[in-house]
Formats: sequence, C-alpha cells, structure tokens
Amino acid sequence: MRALKAFVDSVLSGDVEEGQRLPLPAFPEPTRPRKAAAVSLEEYTHATLPLKCYATGAPLCVFALLPFKAGGGCPPPVALLARRHANDPVSFGCVGARMQDAFLEAFGLDESALPTLVALKAAGKRPRFARHDGPLEAGAMGAFVDTILGGGASFQRLRLGSGGELPELEPPYLLDRAVQFYERGFSFFSR
Repeated sequence: MRALKAFVDSVLSGDVEEGQRLPLPAFPEPTRPRKAAAVSLEEYTHATLPLKCYATGAPLCVFALLPFKAGGGCPPPVALLARRHANDPVSFGCVGARMQDAFLEAFGLDESALPTLVALKAAGKRPRFARHDGPLEAGAMGAFVDTILGGGASFQRLRLGSGGELPELEPPYLLDRAVQFYERGFSFFSR
C-alpha cells in the first residue's frame, strides 16, 4: 500500500516523465469482443413447456409449431433465429404439435395451419400471443421478432383452460395410446 501511495505521489509531483506514462486502455478493450449470451433453444415437451417457456424469466417465448410429433428437434431456421436474438430477453423453441388439438385450440389454430411461429407473453393475468403468418424462413421470422421487440406487433388474448391455466401439451404416452386405439378402429367416444 505504501508503494502505491509513493508511486501516485511521484506521478502527481511530476517526477515521472510523460514518455514513461502509459495511456489508460479504452473500456472495453477493442480487442475483447462483447460477451455473447448463450443461445436459448429448446424443443418443448409436456414436461419442459411449463418450465422453459411459461415460468422463465424472459418476458417473451417464441416457438415454432411444427406438423409432426415431438422428438424431431428444431429446424435450422429457428436455430438461426435463436442465435440472432441470443442477447435479447426472449426464449426460443419448437413444439411437435401433431395430435395436440387442445393445445392448438388455445391459439385458435388447427393442424392445417402448421407450421407456424407463435410469440407468447405468458406472464401476467392475461396471457397474450402473436402469430407469424408467413413461412418459417430465417428472414421472415427475424422481421416478425424484430417487430415484436420494437413494440409494433398486435397480440391476441390466449384461450385459457376452464381453470384459467395455460395450455399444456399431451404427454407422449397418451398420444401413443390414442394412435393404438385409432389403428384398431376404436373410438374414445363409442360405448
């Protein structure tokens, strides 16, 4: 501590010449890149949707609704979109929405409207969503997310369940059971 005080006193008194002084580095140093956030991309399932989309700290959850069962992963354009907006307060994902009729109804959709991109504001008393009507291409989806982040998108009210709960995905074992019944010619509604 004494050595530091002596050095500061010598600089202030003028004992250290200008040529011996080093300039202060710019902050942050130009050679150091800005710290990039980790990419948030998840294939949402029955178990992960409430945890990674509804209960996340991000105010916005953007996910692609895809016309196949869960387990196929997210398409590359959605991964590019997630990488592009890694520093924004948005979580990204995809949902295999085949045979998820109740889930799709909450957004006013059916399987014929797939694939599509949905942005969901799940926080608060009135969850709202916006839907991208165009193709799942990186440029079009990027413009959609930019519009939302810029405040120019219009959101619609989400159709909640009878108890006011957010829509849930059916677990895979129930979907497999429904396919087995259907293939055998049984109906859930027949007696």
